[in-house]
Amino acid sequence: QVAGELGKIRTSKVKAEQDGKTKAAEARDQKAFQDMLPECQERSNTSEDLVDKAIITSEMIQAAGEDLPEAKRAVDETETAVKVAQDSISATRVFLNQKNIAVRKFETPTARDASIAEINKFHAQLLQAQNKLNPLKTVKQDFMQRETAQRCVAEVMEKLTPAEIECDKAEEGTLLLSEGGSTKDMMVQADMAVTKAMGLVQAVLKLILARKPVATGLVL
Repeated sequence: QVAGELGKIRTSKVKAEQDGKTKAAEARDQKAFQDMLPECQERSNTSEDLVDKAIITSEMIQAAGEDLPEAKRAVDETETAVKVAQDSISATRVFLNQKNIAVRKFETPTARDASIAEINKFHAQLLQAQNKLNPLKTVKQDFMQRETAQRCVAEVMEKLTPAEIECDKAEEGTLLLSEGGSTKDMMVQADMAVTKAMGLVQAVLKLILARKPVATGLVL
């Protein structure tokens, strides 16, 4: 019976020592993660803030309206802001991956799993920021396409106006002929007006067909 009691005491002592070592290891792991946590938060929040700044900067493009120099300046500033934000996201991802490797080496599963879960939250934060940033990466191409489309519209409208005038003239001439009392000269003039109107309309249609591929995705 004495031997049995001694065995229980030894077992309890070993368990207590092991529990103490586990708690000490867990405390070390938790402290190690708490030491790296502020920088993880700061880097992730900074990346997110830079993305928001890029988005705000991009809104200046629309705000510029017809002021082309101002719009181009806003495009350049947006491109710069996008690059800064992207560089920050990429650097933060590398940093988080390094910390992820470090926490996977923790001695205790509880601290290890909790730390990995926290780092994954930062990765999710970066992914959301990246998805917000991606549409801004083509801001210059989008602006150039819009600018080209506007020029195409202006060119078409320039050709369309005289075509409309000639169509009105042709319509007036046709109405006069239908009212009777027309002369040969009037018929010739009416025919010339119709021919000229048709020629201008066809020219406008050709211009639209020629310019449509240039302004892909935008309605003329």
